[in-house]
Amino acid sequence: MDANRLVYNGDYTAAMRLYNRLLDGRCHPAYYLNRALCFVATDQPHLAVNDALRAFMMAQSVIDAVRHDGDANDHVRRIDAHIITYNGKSEFLKNTAVGQVS
Repeated sequence: MDANRLVYNGDYTAAMRLYNRLLDGRCHPAYYLNRALCFVATDQPHLAVNDALRAFMMAQSVIDAVRHDGDANDHVRRIDAHIITYNGKSEFLKNTAVGQVS
């Protein structure tokens, strides 16, 4: 089972273990960001901040490489605004969606 499906099913601990293995093989901002989501869902926001920052820094380096793309820069500015206004209070509800995951 892939990590995204585990997250969808609300099995954040198993997803976190799989993201750990994925990160051992390849550092990718999406893996860090998804593992940060798992940390938040398992009441470990202090670890989530570290992974979110890693993902942001990795993504920023890619954006710096394609600086001429205005849409990418706007996206980073929106992320910056969310990070700056973060108040430390997050509620992460278990996924209650019904149906098949494709």
